Amino acid sequence: MAIPLAGEGARVTGIDRSPASVCAAEDEAGRRGSSARFACADLLASPLRSRSFDLAVMSDVLEHVEDPERAVREAGRLLRPGGRLFVNTFDRTRSSGLVVAGLAEALGLVPRGTHDARLFVRPAELGVYAKAAGLELERLVRERPLLLQSALSWTIHLEESPRGFGYSAFFRKVSSP
Repeated sequence: MAIPLAGEGARVTGIDRSPASVCAAEDEAGRRGSSARFACADLLASPLRSRSFDLAVMSDVLEHVEDPERAVREAGRLLRPGGRLFVNTFDRTRSSGLVVAGLAEALGLVPRGTHDARLFVRPAELGVYAKAAGLELERLVRERPLLLQSALSWTIHLEESPRGFGYSAFFRKVSSP
């Protein structure tokens, strides 16, 4: 998401623990003429300055992290008052595990071993982590694949309802934890 955001005029700093991923992102940014910058760093203990960002994006991140509470706390640390956090992840339910970690990998929509359903984060848990980080929920939108259409391509349906395998949550920094 860093390169498209930079393409829209945002000053972007992307971080990843993997030197290979950072190198690939830098190569792609260079190929596209993007101003996005990248650093090899741990999301759980970023070297970036506190209160230095207006937006933090964790898209397809929390479901790969052993300590999502710490990740949200770190994102909250980086945000200025009034800053926003966008999170996109999977809900930890039986159906999410079956579809995302089972079916999607079995169909080859994502590489095998990409997801561990025990790391999925329930929206209520994310809300608790965010509140402890001084963040207030603004909106939560559920996502669910349209399974018949997804047999041909990964198609997502967004809805504001209690159902869905994944979700996006938008938070605003209201205080320091």
